[in-house]
Amino acid sequence: MRMNLRKLPLMFCVAGMLFWMFAGLLPVYASAAEPVGSLTMFCQTQEGIILSDVDWDIHRIGYRAEDGSFQLNKDFYYPVSLADTSKSAISEAAQTLAGYCVSDKLKPLDEQTSDAQSKVKFEELPYGLYLLIGGLVKEGEGYYIYSPFII
Repeated sequence: MRMNLRKLPLMFCVAGMLFWMFAGLLPVYASAAEPVGSLTMFCQTQEGIILSDVDWDIHRIGYRAEDGSFQLNKDFYYPVSLADTSKSAISEAAQTLAGYCVSDKLKPLDEQTSDAQSKVKFEELPYGLYLLIGGLVKEGEGYYIYSPFII
């Protein structure tokens, strides 16, 4: 019997993956849970000044539809369109949605505060569109506030 040598690397790859799965070293997910990710940010001024103790709220506002368009969740029923994905339109949508979050006292999905190294991290986030709203922070003689943004 003659073996095709071109298929040998593929066979080793498949055999290796099976070995790692059975050894428990390759994570195998059997649930139909929604994929999750994380978001890490660093809070600094344009001059590089580190801003600690910046409060952040994160709201899951939408998702990407099968047709590729961005849609708002049913909780964000406000008259805001995400059809125009230009920087200015998305910035305007973020400002508008942040205003609704504040006026309607919507509970954020999570709240975090930047640490002494200016780092803030949101974990276990289901895939989707998020609105981030930063709080006011005093540094030296100045005050800083981040514009809300969508990611």
